[in-house]
Amino acid sequence: MDSSRDNLEKEPEQIRRNIEGTRAALSDKLGRLESEVRGTVREARDVVGEGIEKVKETVSLSHQVNERPWTFFAGSIVLGAAVGHMLSKHGAHHEHTRGSSLADRLVPMFDAELKMVKGAAFTMLIGMMRDVARETIKPALSEMMDGAVQRFLGGAETVGANGR
Repeated sequence: MDSSRDNLEKEPEQIRRNIEGTRAALSDKLGRLESEVRGTVREARDVVGEGIEKVKETVSLSHQVNERPWTFFAGSIVLGAAVGHMLSKHGAHHEHTRGSSLADRLVPMFDAELKMVKGAAFTMLIGMMRDVARETIKPALSEMMDGAVQRFLGGAETVGANGR
């Protein structure tokens, strides 16, 4: 009978150990789950942030102009020609009644803005010429420099090979 009493006393202890083991295992699993959830949330936040940045870039006029300067340059020329054509047509219809075209009346009103646009166009043209020059000259200079280095190194190898 002593053995059954020992078993009864050991049984609650065994149950406590099992409960503690289960508690520890659950705690470990919850910790891993929490870590995975936090990682997923971080990844989702990063993806959403990247998406927002892409949308901002897409609707940003300055970004689009930087990405496609030639398109905007050509578009501004076409737009300017169209507006000029419309203004000259409108002025031609009313010229006989007022003595001056619409463009002649509008130019003085927007003189400061037109000067600013002319300055911006000139600056853009100079910048494009600079970029073209850089793209054209850099490879040529690079090739010349590579050739000079190769000739120098080739000459040094030849000197070394001949024993001079």
